[in-house]
Amino acid sequence: MSCIRKISLSDPLIDSFSKENMIGDECKILELDLTKCKISELDFVAKYKIHINKSETFHGLVSWFDC
Repeated sequence: MSCIRKISLSDPLIDSFSKENMIGDECKILELDLTKCKISELDFVAKYKIHINKSETFHGLVSWFDC
């Protein structure tokens, strides 16, 4: 994701999104217990695959976090 870091920090898009509009499956990248995690756990690398299961135009990536 480092390739989009500069643009995402300078012009972040915050919007709502309906799950019905997704053309692929969800993919968990990291799970942390915020009450117990260490700073060293925040520096991570994760492999993931995007599985597209609808024939639609791909416009971007959606990311979110739950607390």
